[in-house]
Amino acid sequence: MIADRIAKRYAKSVFDLSIEKNQLEAVYQDILALKNIFENSKDFKVFLKSPVIQTMKKLAILKSLFSKDLNFITMTFVELVCRHRRENYLEFVVAEFIKLYNTNQNITIVELTSAVTLTDADKSQIMALVAKEFVTTVTVVEKINKALIGGFIVKIGDKRFDGSVATALRKLDNNFKQNLYINQLFED
Repeated sequence: MIADRIAKRYAKSVFDLSIEKNQLEAVYQDILALKNIFENSKDFKVFLKSPVIQTMKKLAILKSLFSKDLNFITMTFVELVCRHRRENYLEFVVAEFIKLYNTNQNITIVELTSAVTLTDADKSQIMALVAKEFVTTVTVVEKINKALIGGFIVKIGDKRFDGSVATALRKLDNNFKQNLYINQLFED
């Protein structure tokens, strides 16, 4: 996909520059702020993707919004993205930069989905197990899904451990459906 290639190229360039200029942490904080804006403002996404608003007008608005708050490298990067008419890919670039940062800092993102909010002790126990298994720093992203009924699902990259009650019940139901003896009992 073209968005992936563009995002990787731009993210890698600003990531490398921020390391070279010893500004990685400052740029990372700016990128997190941009990510927060993308997550919380649908209007901001629509603004960047709008074909009606000219690129230079978008750039002027972005400068007025962010020039005081963003690091020089981050602001220059945002300007570069706009000047190359890639502002509609900025959200993807931000996500890719965060992936590069996490890889560089040996941080693993763990998505923890449970039926109810877990206690801090439960979360720390899960984080400790993951940190031990992957020899990494763990950052937990917690989600609530009442449909799980109980238990939890841990997702690390493309690996997934499902210890939810809903999945256990689904497996039990499938086992009953596949058991010929039980099926014969109910058919009679």
